[in-house]
Amino acid sequence: NKLSDFRDGTSNTIMISEILGFDHDNDCRGCWGRVAGCVFSAHTLSVSDQWIATPNADSRISLNLRDCPVHCLGAATWPYECADCSGDGDQGGNAARSEHPGGVNACLADGSVRFVGNSIDKLVWRGALTIKNRETTMLP
Repeated sequence: NKLSDFRDGTSNTIMISEILGFDHDNDCRGCWGRVAGCVFSAHTLSVSDQWIATPNADSRISLNLRDCPVHCLGAATWPYECADCSGDGDQGGNAARSEHPGGVNACLADGSVRFVGNSIDKLVWRGALTIKNRETTMLP
């Protein structure tokens, strides 16, 4: 995309967030050489905010959110409750995760970095991950 494509503004659009990986051969998250490891998502399948995964949210309430190693391998020893297995392991994305208390660091399209709290409104979070919805809401 070109900067002119960011209709929400580069200072209102999140491009990169922290994600947590797991020391397991089948965990591709955080691996810049693999496409799946480069993507994080608020994962919503409808206009409902029911399935939006805010930073460090418990992914077990989110339908088909793959926030664990492929097909949930090794999940019994998962160190973070919020990253427990959910869904069928075949679709979904990686949610924003960190070990920081209260939120995650996220880089915006303008190059600035913000700490985004776990309690961010779901619709504000989803809006911050889009470039063309023309939301007027700004990140806290």
